[in-house]
This record gives sequence, structure tokens and C-alpha cells, in this order.
Amino acid sequence: MNSSSTDSPYMLPGINPDNTLGAALIGYSFACAVFGVLTAQVTNYYQTFVADPKQLRILASLNFRTILSRSLELIHVILISHALYHYTITLFGSILEMITSHVVWSLVTQVLVAGISGSIVKLCFVLRVWRFSRRNVFITGLIFIVVLVQFGFIIAYTIAAYQIQSLLDLPKLNVLGSIALATGALGDVITAVALIFYLRKLRTGYTEPDSLVNNLTGYAIHTGAFTSAMTLLTLIFFDASPHTFQYMAVYFVVSKSRALEEDEDIPGMHLVPFKDGYEATTLSKKSEN
Repeated sequence: MNSSSTDSPYMLPGINPDNTLGAALIGYSFACAVFGVLTAQVTNYYQTFVADPKQLRILASLNFRTILSRSLELIHVILISHALYHYTITLFGSILEMITSHVVWSLVTQVLVAGISGSIVKLCFVLRVWRFSRRNVFITGLIFIVVLVQFGFIIAYTIAAYQIQSLLDLPKLNVLGSIALATGALGDVITAVALIFYLRKLRTGYTEPDSLVNNLTGYAIHTGAFTSAMTLLTLIFFDASPHTFQYMAVYFVVSKSRALEEDEDIPGMHLVPFKDGYEATTLSKKSEN
């Protein structure tokens, strides 16, 4: 008489390769795809916006923020790769050992790396709110505090995760993880709302500048909604199935989607602040032959 995989002595009830290694592999695949798009941004910029000043083109690819972001995302992918290799190859065929043995260090470290990368991107958006709000201390400070609070809980989660004995102890970290994810979603929403509010105040009544403002407003809406939805989805999976890796199918992609959104404006549109207001400018695209 054949028994199902869920009846195997090597499985625990409700835990199987599909909702553990399978879910992690899905998240890893999407993370690699987004990372590929992320690294192609600068190349695409050079090919499309050849009329931009040389200094601006160099700055777009070689500034400290870009290098740091790319490096952190590369490290994040490497850490995920190591963790998946450990659980799929080193512990091949033993789901029981996978969930009862000590958590591999790379699976914990990638949380911190993703947190650092995501916080850097969020701080870039904080600077945008600071400029567009004409240095509004209250709203900028509020967003900044939310970012710091989330990063603090990420550090606390990482420290606690290094101390647990196995993946079966992950539910003990639910409070820390849930607060970190919830504050992340809150920060995204507040940032998007603030950008939309202050961008709409930059309307001039002229077609070209207002078109630029409309595009940037739509960009703020889309980025805020997408990252918030991704974070909330991770939170739902994390709380609903803490013994599985289902949340990893979404979480692995979150930090890269943030970095991708931050880099989408490299070839895009800019608002240049002046003492008496803002002047809308656009980067010139490649001239047609």
C-alpha cells in the first residue's frame, strides 16, 4: 500500500518540499530575475540617453549609492544561493533534518543584508520628500523615524534568529518579524502619500511641467502600492505559515524591487529645487537619425 508524501516518516504534518524548498526556490528565481533587470538599468541608460551630459551619465552609474546598492543586492543573491545549496544539496532528501538542524548562517544573514539595502533606498526617498516638501521637518522626520524603527527591528530579528536552535523555533520570532514587516509597509505608504501630496502642489498650469508632475505622481503611487503589497503579502505568509518557507517566495524579491524602483528614475525625470520654487526638467533622450 502506497503512502502519500505527507505520511512519510521524514515529513512533519503540513510541511513538505513544496511549501519549504519549493517556495524558497520560487522566490530565489524571481529575485535573480529582478537582480538581472537591476544590473541592466545603467546599460539601458547609456544606450537610450546618449545626449545627456557626460558627467551625469558617469554619476548615474558610479555614484556611491549605486555601487553600494548593487553590491548589497549581489551579496544578498549569493547568501540566498548558499542557503538553498545547503538545504537542497547538503541536506538532500532529509526534510526532517532540514527543519530540526541549526539554521544555516546565510539564511539569517540575508535578512540583515536585505534590511540594509532596503533602508538605503528608503532613505533616498526620505531625501526626496525633504526636497519636495521644502524641508518639512515633521513629515520627513516621521518617515525617517519609521525607517529607523524598522531597521532596529530587523537587527533585533537577526540577532534573535542566530540564537534559535532550528527552523521549528521560527514562531518565537513572529513578533519581531511582524513588526519589522508592518513598519516597512507603513513607511512605504506614508512616503508615497507625502510624495503625491507635495508633487501635486508643484503644478504650474503649463503642459510640459504638469505632465512631468503627473508622471512622477503616478510613479509614486505605483511604487508605494507595489512595495507595500509585497511587504504585506510577506507578512501574511510569515504569520499564517511560520513553519514553512512560503513567505520567502515574496520576501526574497522585496529588497530588489525597492532598489529597482529607486533606479527607475536614473533615465527619467527630475525636479530641480531652487530657493524660490522648483523648476521641472527632463533628460533629453537619444536623438533620432
